[in-house]
Order: sequence, then structure tokens, then C-alpha cells
Amino acid sequence: MRLLFLTATILFLYVLPTKAQFTKWSFAGGFGMTAYAGDLDQTGISNLRPAFNFETWYKLHENISLKAGGSLYQLSADDHVASRNRSFRSNNYELYAAVMIMYPRNRLDFFTYIGGGITKVDPEGRVPGSYYDLPLYDIEGTKIKNPALIMPFGLGIRYKVTPTFAIVLDGGYRLTNTDYLDGVSRKEIPVSELSPAAISYYNAVNTKTDQIIKNSDNATIAGGNPNLNDLYGMLTVKLQYILPTSGRSLNRALPGLNN
Repeated sequence: MRLLFLTATILFLYVLPTKAQFTKWSFAGGFGMTAYAGDLDQTGISNLRPAFNFETWYKLHENISLKAGGSLYQLSADDHVASRNRSFRSNNYELYAAVMIMYPRNRLDFFTYIGGGITKVDPEGRVPGSYYDLPLYDIEGTKIKNPALIMPFGLGIRYKVTPTFAIVLDGGYRLTNTDYLDGVSRKEIPVSELSPAAISYYNAVNTKTDQIIKNSDNATIAGGNPNLNDLYGMLTVKLQYILPTSGRSLNRALPGLNN
């Protein structure tokens, strides 16, 4: 994934346009929704949350483009295991670069993409009347690595409304190298490894009458499945501005738009 990200960065630098080249840049921004899949989700994708996305595109070839972008997005889920009761929310960002394969069809372009990047990992655990910052308290007795690596991939459609403006529909997934987007990973969590603040959190979400006492009979707390990393999906609708070309008319630069 790191090699893919480095390759995309090098390509961006290599193809920077000179004065003799026609402009091939475009900029897109818009809103959409995200969905999370992980230890707390029973269906695979749950709890749609808002997202904002911005991207810069560069056209290498009629069928190949590069893009780099970033998103501000939310994730959340209600724990489907009532006895565990570790529902969460998070406010995250992501930064990425990707290679796009374009399939131009007059005004309508279809595309697919794959790339690499990073995302913030900052889950907050829900307790009655409040939320706990889970990474701050090492909630499972281990440090949560931040940021995490991601591999965005997906497909979309671009419709050219005019030679300089287009509407982009983009849907994709982000594979990650972390199982802590939701703050839940370890299968069993030894109580002896927890801080007082972490024990306070577990006592707050505990649905049983007995409270957790540190170092009591080598007790453990049920967690999640550390063998499967979390992932999330994102669907956005964006308005794209295509920079006008230099040295020839827009009608010649984008033949067929006036047909």
C-alpha cells in the first residue's frame, strides 16, 4: 500500500504541466455518506453518517487519470451484542491518492479507481449521558495506532454538464490495516491490564449488576475479533470544475458536447 501511494505521488510530480501543455486539471467537492463494517455491526454496513469530500484530478491519458483528495467523515454503530454494549461514534479525516481508469462516453464518463492513503482513528465509546475518548485511555490495555493506512477503491460516473462543469457520483470502500475504527478488537481483555479510567468505562457500559474490580481473579472482558480489520464505505455527489484548456477553443477541446 505504501509503494502504491509513493508511485502515485511520483507520477503527480512527473506529469506537472509546462507552459506548452494544455491544462488537464480539475477540482471536485461535495457531500455524501459513510457506513462502517466491523466488530459492532451485525449486518455488514450500518448507521449512515455524513461526509464531505474534496479531490484534485489530473488527466494523464484519455483513459488514465490520477486523483488526490481528502474527506471529513463520521462513523458510528450500535453494538449488536447487548451484554458487551460498546456502541461508538467517531469524527475522522482521510487523505489519499489513486489511479483512475476512465471509460469516456461523450458527456458521460465511467471510471474505476484504486489507491492508498491514511485515516484518523479516534473512536468514542458511548456511556449513559456521555462519551469516552477510547484511544486516550488505552481502553483494551493496548495503544491504538494512529493514523491507519487505507486502500480506497471503487467506481463512479461523471456527467459533463458544460465543458467546464461536471457532476460526479463516486462510491467506494476503504480497506484498512486497523481493527480499531470502533475501539473494539481483542477477543479477551485482561482486567489486570486496564487503567482505572478504562475500568470506569467498562463499569459504565456494564449491563450486569456486578462492577469490575481491578486484579480480581484474573478476570477478562469479552471483546471482538482481532482477525478481521474494520472497513468503511463512502458515497458522494460532487460538483467538478474542469480548468479551461490553453491554446484552443473549448469546443475543440471537448468535441461532441455540442452535438
